[in-house]
Order: sequence, then C-alpha cells, then structure tokens
Amino acid sequence: MQVLTTEELDTLKSIIAEDGKIKAQIGALELQKQGLFAAAVELNKTYAEHEKSLTEKYGENISINIETGEITPKEEEDSQE
Repeated sequence: MQVLTTEELDTLKSIIAEDGKIKAQIGALELQKQGLFAAAVELNKTYAEHEKSLTEKYGENISINIETGEITPKEEEDSQE
C-alpha cells in the first residue's frame, strides 16, 4: 500500500481547508447579497409611498430640486431650457 508523504498530505489538507474557507465566504457573501436586495426592495417601497404622498400634496406635474427642496411645475422647467 502506497502512502503520501507527510508534505504531500499536509499540502492536500491545506488546499482542502482553504477551499472550504472560500466556499464558506461565498455563502456568507450570498446571504449578505440577499439581505441587501431585500433592503433595496424595502427602500423602493418607502420611496414609492413618499413619492405618492408628495404627489397627492403638490400634484403630479412637478419637479423637486433635491438640493434645495424647491418645487417647480414641469411645464415651467421645460420652457426654460
């Protein structure tokens, strides 16, 4: 019966252990990715609800400057360009 040398066996064990670590990290990253996708979906829902609220209050044909909060009618904005 043939047997690996100690060095060969250690190298093989090291490679297998590193492979396991990498696969575990990939799994953890996949879980993190799924969590981020879920967070993005929730944020989009929140945005849509807020947008609906603003539309009900200020009307549909408006443009909001995200820096200043200034609200302008879209027609006015289009004619200035």
